[in-house]
Amino acid sequence: MKFLLLIVTFYCISVSVYGEDQSSPESTLKGYLNCFEIADEACVLKYYYGINSFYTGKPHTTEFKITKKIVYAAKDVETWNSAGITPLALVGDISLDVLQKTDTGELMYSYSFRKYGNKWLIYSHTVWGLDAE
Repeated sequence: MKFLLLIVTFYCISVSVYGEDQSSPESTLKGYLNCFEIADEACVLKYYYGINSFYTGKPHTTEFKITKKIVYAAKDVETWNSAGITPLALVGDISLDVLQKTDTGELMYSYSFRKYGNKWLIYSHTVWGLDAE
C-alpha cells in the first residue's frame, strides 16, 4: 500500500512540475513559466502553438502577477488585426498582461491564448515597458 501511495505521489508531483493543466489561460501560463524555469524546451513547447523550437534562457521569472485579462470581442479583434500583428486574433481569444519579476528586474509581458480542443495554448507573446529595452 505504501508503495502504491509513493507511486501516486510521484506521479502527482511530476504532473505539477511539468504542468499538464491547460484548462485555462492562467494554468497554461503557470505551466509554461514552470517549464521555462527548468529550461525544458520540449515542455515549453507543450504550451505554445505553432512553433518548433524555443529559447529557454534568461531572464528567469522569480514570481509573476496577472495585472489584466481581456477576452477578445469583435472590437478587440479588429484593433489587433488592423495593426498588422500576426498571427491574427479571433473572437474568444484571451490576453493576459503579466508583471514578471526576474533575476534582473521587472518586465511586463502580454500573452495571447487560444483554445485548441480542450487546451488553452499561447500563440503570441511580447515583452514591453518597465525594464524592457
